[in-house]
Amino acid sequence: MNGKKNSFLDYLESEQFYDRIYGSIFSFCLNNKELLLDRINGSNVSYITEIEELELDYKNVWIDSKGDTDIEFDIAIEVTADVVGASGKHRDKESYSSRFWVMVSCKGSLDKKLVDFYIIGVDEFNKTSPKKPLSGDLVPYITKQEYEHYANEILEKYYYPFYPEAKHSPERINTDELAKRMGLSVINTSISKSKSIFGQIFFADSEVTIFDSDKNQNVKRIVKKNTILVDSDAAFLYSFGSRSMTIAHECVHSYYHRKAFLFAKMFNKNLNYIQCQVNGKMKNAELNTTAHWMEIQANGIAPHILMPKESFEAYAKVLLKMYIKESQVGTGGINHIVQTLATTYDVTVYAARKRLIDLGFEEAIGSFNWVDGHYVRPYSFKRGSLKYNETYTISYKDVYKKVISDATLAMYLWNNTYVFVENHLCINHPTYITKDKNGDAILTDYALLHMDECCVKFRYNTAKLVADDYDLGLIGYLNRDFSKEIEFDLEIAGVVTPKDEGLFKERYRIHTDNVAEVMKAIAGLSFGEIVDYIMKYLDITVKELEYDSGLSDKTIRRYINGQNTNPDRKSVVAILRALNLPPKITQIAIKQSGISFRNGHDEDDAIYNVLLNLRHVSASDVNKFMILLGFDPLTKNDL
Repeated sequence: MNGKKNSFLDYLESEQFYDRIYGSIFSFCLNNKELLLDRINGSNVSYITEIEELELDYKNVWIDSKGDTDIEFDIAIEVTADVVGASGKHRDKESYSSRFWVMVSCKGSLDKKLVDFYIIGVDEFNKTSPKKPLSGDLVPYITKQEYEHYANEILEKYYYPFYPEAKHSPERINTDELAKRMGLSVINTSISKSKSIFGQIFFADSEVTIFDSDKNQNVKRIVKKNTILVDSDAAFLYSFGSRSMTIAHECVHSYYHRKAFLFAKMFNKNLNYIQCQVNGKMKNAELNTTAHWMEIQANGIAPHILMPKESFEAYAKVLLKMYIKESQVGTGGINHIVQTLATTYDVTVYAARKRLIDLGFEEAIGSFNWVDGHYVRPYSFKRGSLKYNETYTISYKDVYKKVISDATLAMYLWNNTYVFVENHLCINHPTYITKDKNGDAILTDYALLHMDECCVKFRYNTAKLVADDYDLGLIGYLNRDFSKEIEFDLEIAGVVTPKDEGLFKERYRIHTDNVAEVMKAIAGLSFGEIVDYIMKYLDITVKELEYDSGLSDKTIRRYINGQNTNPDRKSVVAILRALNLPPKITQIAIKQSGISFRNGHDEDDAIYNVLLNLRHVSASDVNKFMILLGFDPLTKNDL
């Protein structure tokens, strides 16, 4: 909020206040002529005989919040005083200028539009920091580090006196009761047809237009001041826990932003309420505006109200002792903890997970990672391995957009040094990679416990919702199954190297010999003959290839028998992907198939990426990847 125009200071310079401020400073000057004499632009002046005129230059204002609508503020003003001074042996009278700063201390009530404006006193400038500073638009200055403090102020004042056990015991903060104690009424109602508005807080009696879901049309409604409207249907659509977060959010607006609203209403009589959207923004709030900062603060403080540090942290430690054992990490222990906390405190699992991480519980990073339409299995890593903006979990889209742009990593993928498994880029070694009952590659339990040892680490520089840019930290708290809509701008933060280099070298030697043998054997063969040879070489049946590729038995046999004279690019890639061939053999097979890839063609780039990076995942996962990018699936379930 720094660096923007100070609206309140401009307001104080108006004629409404000028005469009284001028008069108080003039009186101060009459009583402090020694100060004026000390700052006069003449060294021989003995004393001041007269103060003729003052020129006031308003420099700054420091505003301190005092109650619901009262404020106290100190105005820093540079004063240029035209004075008459006596100087010299004969005490000649001449005009001089004296320049100095004063601090004018004032108070008033915003609900009375400062008609009760009162000057407490005037003194020589000596800046002191207010205890609860407000900006020039009367929005509190609140850092992220202070969210806990500001949340506790609301709880200590309105909730803990009535529910003292909530301060220490793990239990839900009843936001309906909190709102009631704050003098607010909560009404559950549909607000918008699109379900894009979660809540509204009204600071004045208003007639508003809202959507009536029963009538399926917009209707006019009278809403009294100090009312919170909550669209429970919108909360339900985006997941359990959002209603409580919405009410807490609006309570923050009521308590900390009432002054900003009342000040703004002095200039806009039609301003009656604040409207908050499902994407975590205030409607019509532009970046770096008063409304924008108010919404950031409400979004940031609300989770601390719902999950107070004292009880939440203590309960988390108890649960960790009960459930976190090495054998449980990969089987959902940390997920159980996060879910238990989310249920206890009536928040989403995303909010509980984010709160744990912010409190230093790194174990939570491996829980509830929603990627490509599913949760990845929970995992853990050596403490300190990940920074706040790093991850081991990536989506198919991230692989497509980022990984193939790194030539070194692309080579590792081609050579099977790394494989993309369960949304992680992992070293291809039996210690870390195994197969499930369906024959699909999965991470071993050891890998899930030691991600730092086997998986590539990625750094996300920015994060945004598909529709709107927004702060990643807030998304973590406000996320309501929106994970599938978050896009990260990723870069590689760290590549792990295999510990057993000797084993990998031996594997590479065997691999090279096998490749040479196969290349010699397939020289001059057709595509169908190459596929037939590889299947026999690897002891793969048509039935197995049918399952792994997503193509039907009939389609595969047509290619093997050379009956398909017009090969389909996707079908060829589906077969070669399922066979998981080395690069050199793949290139020969592609050439013999008669297909080619168009340079710079988005869909062809995606299909080629399937061949490069998605050789160890199921056919259904490949199809999901293509759909995520906006293309038809690789195979159309012709089984």
